[in-house]
Amino acid sequence: MDILSRFNGDKNTRTEVLNYLNYFVATYASEMVLTRKDVSGIADAKDIINKAFENLDIIYAVPERTGEQTNQAK
Repeated sequence: MDILSRFNGDKNTRTEVLNYLNYFVATYASEMVLTRKDVSGIADAKDIINKAFENLDIIYAVPERTGEQTNQAK
């Protein structure tokens, strides 16, 4: 699970992946609507994706640094 921890800690990548998944779901939903197919589960899928990313924040939270920041390399 170290990979998920690194993924969640990289906020730019995490945001881009979430944005892509939401974009993909919206595009897919549009295609399904235009072909008159059932789209009732697509909103649920989007909610599940968002919940999964919220869960990443809970399980793989990046600890906040406390205390004074010092340069130990000196």
